[in-house]
Amino acid sequence: MSAAFVVWDSICKIKLSSNMNIIIESFKELKIGQEITTSLGTFRVTSYIATGRCCEVYKGEQKLLKKKVALKVFRRHQNYGGALQRELHFLHRLSASDSNIVEHLGELKWENRDILVQELLTCTLRDIFLNTDDGACSPWFILTLVTDLLRGLAYIHENEIVHADIKPTNLLWDAKTSSFKIVDFGLSFKTTEKYSHIIQSR
Repeated sequence: MSAAFVVWDSICKIKLSSNMNIIIESFKELKIGQEITTSLGTFRVTSYIATGRCCEVYKGEQKLLKKKVALKVFRRHQNYGGALQRELHFLHRLSASDSNIVEHLGELKWENRDILVQELLTCTLRDIFLNTDDGACSPWFILTLVTDLLRGLAYIHENEIVHADIKPTNLLWDAKTSSFKIVDFGLSFKTTEKYSHIIQSR
């Protein structure tokens, strides 16, 4: 692992620590330390990661396998069923270990909450930009980012899908594979469908 990977791992930890007061106020759907028992096993919620347009994302652990995962929780009592179904449909179609797309591990229902279980990635492209001195990026970084993004988009487009929400918070670094991966398919659509929805993103 290069020094760059170690720094980026540290960036995420520093960012979460420095913004803890804001983060605590964002907790709504799950509690840290809470255990969720489902047909996929028991998961323990270990920390908060981020809040998005329709979801909250937490770091969790599958207790039996000791596997660290990301838990994407759709907010209750809000009309995000369409985004959930779209994301599930496209993740099932696209998720593959070598595709620069986040790996989908399963979905579950717990106490009226819809939760997607995904591989745990290191941090977002936005995190890296915000914590890089003067916003400077090395040629290696730019080449890696562009190559991985284009490879991921090519795979998506080969499957006749448009992501529709590419931005720094939806490009995540995976230190395990030394690559960027595309996440969040809630606004995605097929190239063959008439897409008339209003796109709202953060």
